Amino acid sequence: MIQKKIYSNFFDVPVGDNGAAYMQRLFSFARWIFGISLVITVLITIYLYVYIRMTKMFAATSGMMYVAKYVTTTHMVLVGILLVVQTFCYRRFRAMGVKTIQTGQEAVFNLAFKWLVRHGIATLVLLIVELINMVFQLFLNIHLLQQAQTAR
Repeated sequence: MIQKKIYSNFFDVPVGDNGAAYMQRLFSFARWIFGISLVITVLITIYLYVYIRMTKMFAATSGMMYVAKYVTTTHMVLVGILLVVQTFCYRRFRAMGVKTIQTGQEAVFNLAFKWLVRHGIATLVLLIVELINMVFQLFLNIHLLQQAQTAR
């Protein structure tokens, strides 16, 4: 029978060379994540500018289009903010993780996980925002298709 060893302290868990290498690899993604998030945030800002100008040019043909304009704008602003929060939390986790590897300080390691949890929460909120947006867009497009078919 296999016995499971239960550790009362996370720091009692041995981390081998492979585990340390994976942690360092995880930390190395931070620059890419930050850069891509920054590009996406800039593109969202440009998109919002173009989208708001475009919607001002065309009169809303239905109440749904008026609502869609504000839902889309709100969605894009939320995504931009959440990407910044998510990236900030991951960068803090990375910085503290690297410091832990260099200094071996337990308190810094514990604090690093706090930032990883915050990153996870921001990711969850982002996924929920995306889910709500996709459901709204689906119903909007179904509504517009029905309107187009009845107009024929």
